Amino acid sequence: MPPAGPRLLSGAMMVREDGLVLLVQHPAASPFAGKWSMPLTGVPDHETAEDALERMLRDALHVEPGEYDFLDTIYANAVTSGERFIVNAFTCIDWTGEPRFGSEAYADAAWVSPGAPGGLDLLPEVREWLKTAFEEE
Repeated sequence: MPPAGPRLLSGAMMVREDGLVLLVQHPAASPFAGKWSMPLTGVPDHETAEDALERMLRDALHVEPGEYDFLDTIYANAVTSGERFIVNAFTCIDWTGEPRFGSEAYADAAWVSPGAPGGLDLLPEVREWLKTAFEEE
């Protein structure tokens, strides 16, 4: 049974100089199994959303965080359990290193245009959000 309230997540909308963003496919053990979104991590009670973002960038994507700004809040649901999530999405425009990850973190990753992510099976809430979040660009 899912918890009564939504869980808090931090999301990294990593934007390269060419305007492409990093999207990842969540592994089978994830609440978002098989779906694509920006990299996400849980925010435990002892961390702020910013601390969790920096931890994810360092530990899951193996980059050194640089400049980032709060971008938006996205409400998402788990693929099968119905668990609810509140995602604090941050725009990351500066980091050191090339993102890389292990299969325990993500099943796959791709740099895509935020306005045209192709045939990726995105989380529905992320697909809708991407349609409006980057429409001026």
